[in-house]
Amino acid sequence: MKFLTIGCIAGLVLACSALRVNRSHKQEEEAPAAVNIDEAKKELKDQYKEVIEESKQQFKQIDADGDGVWTKEEFDNFYATVGNTTERDASWTLFDANEDGQVPFDEFKTQLKKKVKGIVNEVTDKIKSADTDGDGVISPEEAAAIPNTSDAGVTA
Repeated sequence: MKFLTIGCIAGLVLACSALRVNRSHKQEEEAPAAVNIDEAKKELKDQYKEVIEESKQQFKQIDADGDGVWTKEEFDNFYATVGNTTERDASWTLFDANEDGQVPFDEFKTQLKKKVKGIVNEVTDKIKSADTDGDGVISPEEAAAIPNTSDAGVTA
């Protein structure tokens, strides 16, 4: 099972990848087809639901003793086994919102939803702003102008 990171989540919800022209291979590849904004928003919502569902399994992976609560020790041990300790402390801070040294599933889910919704809102805003002619469709030309500036931030 893959371990989801906020960057991975951003990759899931960043439908902008379908909306941008691959600048490095621009001349070798055909431009993408126009994208309907309503369809892109629906895709974002669907992917959001998938991420939240997958997070249940991710939570169980970290919860070594199966009591439904992460401890800092379980969290650190898990990060050590996956070899990704770079953003461990920032991730812990994100999920342990009340700073009590424990992360029950509900706290994890609430914080994850907030973070993912923020990413979805950012992407939705980019999609809306890319539709410069206001026709509800992002043309290949409009897609090429979408900046790739999402700062996904914290590894989950």
